[in-house]
Amino acid sequence: MSVHTKVHNNTAVSASGSSAVIPNFGSKRHVLNVVVSTAPTGTTPTITYAVQTSNDGITFNTIGAALAALNAVGQQRTMYGPGTTQGVVAGKFIKIIWTVAGTTPNFPNITAAFTGVDC
Repeated sequence: MSVHTKVHNNTAVSASGSSAVIPNFGSKRHVLNVVVSTAPTGTTPTITYAVQTSNDGITFNTIGAALAALNAVGQQRTMYGPGTTQGVVAGKFIKIIWTVAGTTPNFPNITAAFTGVDC
């Protein structure tokens, strides 16, 4: 069994937040895929995602290198696992966080998914 969770599914996002806590089923490789389908509005709007892990489901720490902030239509695909810059998702629990910045920022159509990709 591997993890697959849609963090946002064609959703408008205008504030920072986090996903529900999900169990890590032990996949060795994961991918965080974010698609901004519609141009954001506001003054200098940005959204930045991160993956956090925990062994107790309460105290979470961000793993890997900082991801680039998104500010336009496009896609960001980030691999996690052995030999990647981001490293292995090793904690028992996972959550995805996002930080929205700018003046009255709005991302009218975002899809974000986190998936275990072991074959």
